[in-house]
Amino acid sequence: MGKKKIILANIGNRNLTYKGKTLIPDTRPTEPPSSFREQTKALLDEYDTVREDLNEQILTVLLNDIGVEQIDYVVLFASDNQIAGDRNDQDTIHEAAILKRLLADRMNLVAEVVPYTGNVTHNDDLLRFYRDALRPYQQTEHDLVVCDAGGTAQQKSALKIGAEYLLPPDRYTVRYVLPSGRVTPVEQVEYRRIIDEEQVAALVEHGQYAGAMAIYSAINRRDEIVERLIRFADLRVKSLWADARKELSASVMALLPFLKQFGSGKPSGNYAQFAPFFKEQAFFLLCERFEIAQNAWRLRDYSGAVLNFQIFQETFLNTFITSFGAYDLVGNYYNACTKLIEDLTNDQSPIVGLFGGSLKQGVPLTIRYAQSLAHNAAAIQRLFNWFEQSNAVLNGTRKGTDSLRNNIAHNGKGVDEKLLLSVFPAFDQMLIDIQYTLGIPSASSFVIVDKLITNRLRQ
Repeated sequence: MGKKKIILANIGNRNLTYKGKTLIPDTRPTEPPSSFREQTKALLDEYDTVREDLNEQILTVLLNDIGVEQIDYVVLFASDNQIAGDRNDQDTIHEAAILKRLLADRMNLVAEVVPYTGNVTHNDDLLRFYRDALRPYQQTEHDLVVCDAGGTAQQKSALKIGAEYLLPPDRYTVRYVLPSGRVTPVEQVEYRRIIDEEQVAALVEHGQYAGAMAIYSAINRRDEIVERLIRFADLRVKSLWADARKELSASVMALLPFLKQFGSGKPSGNYAQFAPFFKEQAFFLLCERFEIAQNAWRLRDYSGAVLNFQIFQETFLNTFITSFGAYDLVGNYYNACTKLIEDLTNDQSPIVGLFGGSLKQGVPLTIRYAQSLAHNAAAIQRLFNWFEQSNAVLNGTRKGTDSLRNNIAHNGKGVDEKLLLSVFPAFDQMLIDIQYTLGIPSASSFVIVDKLITNRLRQ
C-alpha cells in the first residue's frame, strides 16, 4: 500500500443535499431562512436531529473511489466572506462544518475546515489564500489529491493553479467527479498553460487586466495579438488612451470595428450633435471616460463608477462652458471661475439668486451656468438635468454622487451598491440614458474586447 493520501477540496453549495435535494433551488424560498448560508447554519444547529436527512454528493464519490482506508485526512476549503458590504449569503462555511461531522460519523475520517474570508470572485485574493494554504504541503510525505469540483470558477482555478505551482508534481493528482458519478483524472499535459490561460480569461472577464498580463507574460507560445489586446484594455481602463492606441497594430484593428474606430481617434458616441461645443478629440475623451464609469458599474466597482462619472461630469461642464470663449475653465479653472462669479454678481444674474445671493466655485455653479447656455441644445440639456439631479446641493437632499466622490477622495470611504442606491437610486438609469444621449452603442465595447481576448485564448 502506498502512502496515505490527503484530499484537498473546495466546497460549493451543491455538495450537500437535504432530503435528497440541494439547498438552493432555481427559485429561492420566500420564507426565512432564505439564503444558503442561513439554511446551512440552521441545519448545523439541528445536526443531531437532521443528520439522517443530510448527504454529501460529490466529495464522498471521490473518497469511496480512492478508498477510505487510504485516506489520512481531508481539507475542506470553505467561503466565509468578512468584507463589509459584500454579499456572503452563498458562503459555505456552515456547510463545511456539517460535512466535517458527516465525514467523521459515516467514514471515520478527520476533516479540517479552512475558511477563506474574502470575496470568492476576487482572483488575486484567492491566489494568495491558496498559496498560503498549500505551502504546508510542499514538503509532505503524503500523496495529495485535488478534487476539481465545488466552489466558484475562480476558486477552482485558483486552487488548481496553486497546486500546479506549489505542490511536488510527483506527489499530487487532480481528479474530477463527473455528473454521472464517475471519477476521472484530469490530464496534466500542458496543464499549467491551460489553467494559466483560463485564469487569464477569468481575470480579463472581471476587468483585472494587469493581473491577466502578469500571468500571460509567463506562458510559453503566447499569441502576440492577445498580448496587445490585454495591454490595450489595461491602458484604456487606466485612462492612458494615447498609450493604449500604440497597442493597436493594423492586424489588431482589423479584428473589430471598435478597435479601428479607437485607433483612428473617432469617438464611440454620435459626435455630430455635439460638434458645435466640443472638438472631436475632447468628445472622444468624454465618451471614453463615461464608458469607464459604466464599465465600473457593470463590474460592481461602485467607487470606480462614482469617481469616473464625476470626472466625466466635471470635464463635460468645463469643456462646454469653455467652448463659448468667455471663461477658460479647462485651461485655467480657478481664475476663470473667479471671473465668472464676478461677472454674474455684477450683472445681477438670476443665477446669483438661485444660490441665495452668494456664489462660490464648484460643480453646482457650473451646472447652473451651463444650463443657462444650453437653451437650444436638447441633448445637452438632458445631460445637465441628470447632473442636477445627482448633485447634493441642487437636488435639495444634501446627498448626491458628488458627496460620495468627496468621501472617497477626502475621507477614503468607499462606495458599495447599497450606499450608492440609497444616495441616488437612479444611478443605473442615469447611465443608460446618458449612454443613449451621447449616442454610444448599447453593447459595451469593454465586453466586446474581453470576448475577443477570451475567445482567442480558448481557441
